Amino acid sequence: MEKRFGEATDFSTIRKRGRRPATCSFSFRLTGVLLCGLIAALAGCGGGSSANNSSPATSIYYDANVETMNPRHPSATAIAIRHSRIIAVGTKSAVMAYRGPKTAVTDLEGATILPGFIDPHSHFLAYAFFDDPSHWLDVSSTNMYFKPLSGTPACTSNPPDPQTCFVPVQTEDDVTARLQAALSAATSASQPILAFNYDPARLGHSSSCTVDGGVGFQCPNLEDGTARATLDALTYQYANPVLVTSESGHIVYANTTALTMLNICGTDVADPATCQTPITNPSQEEYLANLGQLDEDLSFYAIGYFEQYLLANDPTAETDLTNAINDAVGIYSQHGFTLVQEGAASSFQLKIYQKLTVQPNFPLTAAMLVYEPTDADFSQMVSEAISARAAAAGNPNLIIAALKSFADGSTQGYTGFLSEPYLLWFFPFSNSSVFAQPYAGLPDLLEADIASRAVVAHQAGFPLVVHQNGDAAIANSLNGLSDAQQVFPSSNLRDVILHAQMASDADLATIKSLDDTASFLMGDLYYYGVPMCQQILGPARAAALYPAADAESAGLHVTLHTDTPV
Repeated sequence: MEKRFGEATDFSTIRKRGRRPATCSFSFRLTGVLLCGLIAALAGCGGGSSANNSSPATSIYYDANVETMNPRHPSATAIAIRHSRIIAVGTKSAVMAYRGPKTAVTDLEGATILPGFIDPHSHFLAYAFFDDPSHWLDVSSTNMYFKPLSGTPACTSNPPDPQTCFVPVQTEDDVTARLQAALSAATSASQPILAFNYDPARLGHSSSCTVDGGVGFQCPNLEDGTARATLDALTYQYANPVLVTSESGHIVYANTTALTMLNICGTDVADPATCQTPITNPSQEEYLANLGQLDEDLSFYAIGYFEQYLLANDPTAETDLTNAINDAVGIYSQHGFTLVQEGAASSFQLKIYQKLTVQPNFPLTAAMLVYEPTDADFSQMVSEAISARAAAAGNPNLIIAALKSFADGSTQGYTGFLSEPYLLWFFPFSNSSVFAQPYAGLPDLLEADIASRAVVAHQAGFPLVVHQNGDAAIANSLNGLSDAQQVFPSSNLRDVILHAQMASDADLATIKSLDDTASFLMGDLYYYGVPMCQQILGPARAAALYPAADAESAGLHVTLHTDTPV
């Protein structure tokens, strides 16, 4: 089934590279568009069909500003729908020809109707999993889940409960207090304490911080090499496993009980016969894991492990997850999305989608980027994607869209791979016996790895979506994709340069020559512009992040994505 969706993007609000002053200040302008409530109802619509009056419309909406995305007829004032399909768009008088005795007719009083948005990249199930207040503890500094604000009528708890109202953590002390409260409230020693969206880069001055005026990584935090010891100290009188996910998802922090359950090779609690082997940079990952910090593939593995642990061991988890998925469907639909993406779909997640998308009331199309964090064998991943594609045949709501790979991690988490060192870096990344100094991060994949993966993916009929943030990782990605085109030309497949945070003019030219897509994580600049400037990259590099306007001007295929819940 073909779905023709469109979205308008105003690139005029994104300043070009080099035109910002080299200071740590950023400005943003939001352009408002009223989304009327029928967007979710149009989830199954096609691009319109030739229709006749013998079968009248189910619904007609008029006195509307209909953005058609058709440059020859860019706007209209009325729209007719038969069940889930648009059958007419035009003037009120023309569309009313499709009215029947049972047609519901609505005056929208000037509201705007937009075609359903395509989600260029997010993690739909992760959004749902974390939005489960019974099983996941909110330690976030941003209101990713549209919770009611403290002091508003919708926030009914007194004092405001961070699990149901938005109460941001502001310092490491706030995070510690929430973890302690969750441990005290645990009903059994086997109950995992799972927290999400922790981010030291955005935390203010804590009581234990010895740096005068220190914030972020300058103060004690879970990423300073003490995660395991800190979480063990919190749980000294408890046996509960504790796992804290970072906002980026590329790092999680664990106490000894959680590490024992995860059974990661190279840790002092692992069973060598059955342990999970780190896939990328194993010596560095094993070193960090013993400190309670799990990076990259180990992070994804740990989150997936505990998601499955909850479903297998907590009788309420499946119902709560179902409710959370329904809430996520509502949030995406209310914001105009009719196609959502699972940005790194494991075999476990694929099984959920196979059941979810065949439900008759599921209003979304779901696109999968297949990725298995526990298996270094890419050919096995390709086989899994081929099997999933066959299983999805005949299911119009499930698309096996591409294969996913990671060239590096998160710059705000110090796992992005740079060509020049980070502005400031701290222990454990300052340990010269483990990490090359000055510290510039590590690659998850090298040029040759990306080239071989792209060839295998293309041969199987899939594009490759490559995550990269650091400029050195972007270079590896583009060189690898260029090499792949020499080995196996595939002009019918368009790979995606995902995030492209530090893309240069030369990088954009290469992306254009490959006819690939640059997809920019624009919200990242809003949430992390200040720490990027002050601690992580410095003013010059921070001012050049996400060159979306340059890419648009150069004629590239460009999308903007949220990477939610990142």
